[in-house]
Amino acid sequence: FINDIGLVVNNYDKSVSVAGFYSRESNNKVTGSFVYSIDATSTLLKSKQFEDLNKNFTSKIISTMLNETGSTLSDLYIRKLIPRSDGGCTIIAEKYYESRQTYTYYANGFPQTASRVTYNYDEIIVISKNAEGKTQFQDFIKKSQSSMNDGGYYSSFVLLNTNDKLSLVYNSDVSAEGDVMISSINPLGQVDTKILIKAMSYYVMLMPQESKQISAGSALICTLKDRRFTLLKLTY
Repeated sequence: FINDIGLVVNNYDKSVSVAGFYSRESNNKVTGSFVYSIDATSTLLKSKQFEDLNKNFTSKIISTMLNETGSTLSDLYIRKLIPRSDGGCTIIAEKYYESRQTYTYYANGFPQTASRVTYNYDEIIVISKNAEGKTQFQDFIKKSQSSMNDGGYYSSFVLLNTNDKLSLVYNSDVSAEGDVMISSINPLGQVDTKILIKAMSYYVMLMPQESKQISAGSALICTLKDRRFTLLKLTY
C-alpha cells in the first residue's frame, strides 16, 4: 500500500525519480521507502528499489516522540524530493497530523458546542538514496510545532538547496516567542543544527508556506518581525 508519493526531474542525469513510502497494511503506518528511476529520453525503467526502514533508526526516532506508540512510524508526508547528481534522490519528509477537540461553552446561559483543530508538525525525516535506490544515509531533525485553528501557517520549514548542502529553517516554537533554527545536512549525511535568530534579540516568526528560493545561495521568506509583516532575505 502506497502511503505517500512524489516525483522529481533530474536535469543533470536526464532521469525522473518517483519516490515515496509504503505500508504492508492499509493504514498510515510506514513500513519503508521506495524509489523508481526512469530514463527521461527513452522512458525506460532504469531501476526500482523497495527498502524497509531500519529498525534501529525507527526506534531512535520514536524514542524522542511523545505521541508515537508501537515500533512503526506513522503520518509521514513527503515535503520535497531533491535530485542527486549521481541519479539518486533525497526524500525530505515530515510527521504531520491533526487532532480535533470538541468543547462546550455558554452563550447567554445556553450551552453551545464547538470544535477546535490542533495542527501538529513534528520531526523531519531525511533519507538519501543512491542511483540504485538504496539508502546511503538517513537521519532526522527533532522538531515539535503545535498550533490551534490557524492551518499551521507558521509551522513546517523552509528548505534551501545550496548545491553542496541542504538547509532547513524553522520556528522552534509557533505558540510563543521562540528562536528561529537552521539545520544543515551535507552530502555525507552529517547534520548541524544551530540558532539562526535568537528570540531575545528579535521577535521573528517565519511563514514557511510563503517562501521561495531565489538563487543557489539565497531565499526570500515572509515573516512577522516585532508583530509586523517583514520580508527576510536569507543569504549564505
